[in-house]
Amino acid sequence: MRSRELEKAIEEAETATEIYRTVGPILVKVEKNKIEKELDEEKEEIDIKLKTLETQEDRIKSKIKDAQEKFQGGSSSIGG
Repeated sequence: MRSRELEKAIEEAETATEIYRTVGPILVKVEKNKIEKELDEEKEEIDIKLKTLETQEDRIKSKIKDAQEKFQGGSSSIGG
């Protein structure tokens, strides 16, 4: 979800002429190229974290599958 928000912010920043950032209760004007760089970096970090989580999920699923197969194989030999 945060990734989509960043993508939208990047798109809006590309077409904007002036960009403001909230700092507490006030708005502060920021340089366009600076905010675009920050948004791109944050998007990259989120994409890396997402990729890492997907890899971990795949490993866990694989371990669960292996454990299920071992359990099912062991229980069938006990009953037979």
